[in-house]
Amino acid sequence: MWAERAQSLAGCGPASGGRSVDVDSANAVRKPVHPADVSVDVLAWLARAAVGLGRWDDARRAVEDVMALAGEAGGADHRLAYVAAHVAAWVALTQGCYDVVARHARDACAAARAARDPLGALRVRLLAAEAERRMNRRRLAERLVRYRSEE
Repeated sequence: MWAERAQSLAGCGPASGGRSVDVDSANAVRKPVHPADVSVDVLAWLARAAVGLGRWDDARRAVEDVMALAGEAGGADHRLAYVAAHVAAWVALTQGCYDVVARHARDACAAARAARDPLGALRVRLLAAEAERRMNRRRLAERLVRYRSEE
């Protein structure tokens, strides 16, 4: 069910019939029906898909929904906090809000470490390094991508 709705949103699945999907269909996908972790993953995917389609308002709304769902779970589930901050940093990077990327990257990196997800922490560090590179702060970007065993 989720896969068909997601493909329909992207306009590539059999449910779309090769035509564009209206906003009500997209909002129907965004409503959390499953447990919070599944909903956060689906909303994170929808935020990325909305960026790919150039639908910036939908991407921002999906990020807000992801952050709200992760906030409802509280600090108990670090994976949800990581996914929420990571997708927020990614959407901010695509929109050129580099200071926002740094803030969300710090939160996501801390949550990934708390969730014992070293690859997640690395992904976020690469996002932060890309934001620094785009601001012509190459030395800071180099420091972000260097491996540090103490972290």
